[in-house]
Parts: sequence; C-alpha cells; structure tokens
Amino acid sequence: MLYFLFGPDTFRAKQYIDQTINQLKKTDPDIAVQKLDGTTILPQPLAENLEPLALFTSRKITIIKNLFTTKNQVKAQEIMINYLDHPDPNNIIIIWEQDNFDKRSQIYRKIKKMIGANCNIEEFNLLKKPALINWTKNYCRERQINIDHQAINILVDRAPTTFALVNEITKATTHSPDKITAHTIDELTPPIPTEIIFDLTDQIGHKKNSLAYQTAINLTHRGEDPLKIIASLATHLQNLIAVKELNNQHINPSDIHQQTNIHPFVIKKCLEQTRHFSLPELVQIHHRLAQTDYRLKTGQSDFPTEIFKVITN
Repeated sequence: MLYFLFGPDTFRAKQYIDQTINQLKKTDPDIAVQKLDGTTILPQPLAENLEPLALFTSRKITIIKNLFTTKNQVKAQEIMINYLDHPDPNNIIIIWEQDNFDKRSQIYRKIKKMIGANCNIEEFNLLKKPALINWTKNYCRERQINIDHQAINILVDRAPTTFALVNEITKATTHSPDKITAHTIDELTPPIPTEIIFDLTDQIGHKKNSLAYQTAINLTHRGEDPLKIIASLATHLQNLIAVKELNNQHINPSDIHQQTNIHPFVIKKCLEQTRHFSLPELVQIHHRLAQTDYRLKTGQSDFPTEIFKVITN
C-alpha cells in the first residue's frame, strides 16, 4: 500500500497519517511504524527498508519525509522510483513531502498512474479563510471546545494556518475552559506585526491613506521600533516585487516558491496585493522606504513625517 502526501499544511497531513496508522492498528495491533528522514537517508539503508518482508514477519509502516524535495538525494530518489515499478503489497509506504510538489515530475506521474485500491494521493494546501473557518469549527466541535463565531473569525485572521490555530486554541482553552470569546482572543492572540504589515500594504494599495497612516502610528503605540516597521515594510515590498515580476511572466505559485523560497501563504497574500500596484509603483515605494530608513537613522526626520511621505507620495 502506498500513500503519497504533499502540501504545506503539515498539521492536516499529520492528522491524516495518525488516522491512517490508527485504522491499520485496529486490524493489525502488532504493526510497526518506522520514520525515515528523506533529506539525509543514504541509498543503501533506504533500499534495505524497501525489501520484501520475510515470511511470518509483521507488517510495517514506513514514513519517508521530504525525499523528493531534497535536491542532493538523486540516488535515493531513483531507488524509490524503481521500487514503485514492483512494490511489495505487504509494505505500507507513506511518502510525505511537506511542501508544494511539482505535478509534472516523474515521481508524481508514476504515482498518479498507480491510484486505486493500493495507492492514495492526498494534497494538503493551506486553507483559504472560509475553509479555515469551517475547519476550526469542526476541530472545536469534535473536541467539545465552546468557542463563539466572532472569536473564530478573529482567530483565523491572526493565526492563518491550521498549526498556528491549534496552538492558539489550546492556549485559549487553558485560559478560558468554559467558553472562548472574542475578548479571550484579543487578550491572548494580539495582531502580529506581520499581519498588520499586510493590512498596511492593503490600505496603501486601496488608497486608504488616512487609515494606512493610523495603522502605522498604532504600531509605534504598541511599542514597535519605527526602524523595524520600516524594515518589515521594505522586506514585504521586496516580496511583492519578486512575486509581481514572476507572476507577470506567468510563473505559477509553486514555481515562485521554488525560485524565491517565499512561504506559500505569503505568496498567496502577495498575489492578492500586487493586483493593486504596478511594478513601477512597488519599486518606487521600496525606494521611498530606503530613503526613509536613511533619514531616520541619521536623525534628519521623525517616523510620523516619514511614514506619511511613504503612504501619500
């Protein structure tokens, strides 16, 4: 049996693996579980792990992580590809790639042809907000966690991945075991600077200058260092420029990730934001941020004056 899992939502993938193992153990309590790091495993040990099981030997589950997204594992990858020509039906192999995966690759095409009773392919993309809200509702319902709808909406904005959500829900449940409210989330999960930088960029893109200015000033009221705010904005603008340039070349998000190493969630947000800017506009804003950084560091100006120029020019 072969399971091929891929995608950046590693929490849901881990849930799937745990559920699969639990189901298999119901029919075979003695089944063993072995985990292999595909980024470092040598070809010979991998080949030995894939050999047919000896007679009367208990079945085993072998989980191999990130073998095919590791560039220097060519020989080990070839061993796995060859194994798939004649897989042992008693072996249960879970290939887990914890990122986006090129569906044009040899291994993906080969496994896709194998889909059936003895092969499953599961893709775990990051959930968009509506799906993430539903996922959170189900997660809390299954665990009898009392959380109101407004709290879920706020939480999804502030912890936009399943892994981060579970951490925040666990923290909120410890703090408020009877019910998690919007007040609970505001108290325990404040907006993160990165989230506010996205908000600020959205506001600039939609020409909401007054709101953008107030957002930037509020960051300093929270105690954020003005130079760090400028640096965060500059980094975000660099991401926007890179994503905009590659998107203009009709390069898909998966390949953008491969070329830039920008997180898939950030790429998705950048693609949404770049619709409101031309490439020259993004470059100009980045240039103004560089000038702002210089003037602040040399004491020639102050943050409210400079951030106003960045937003309104």
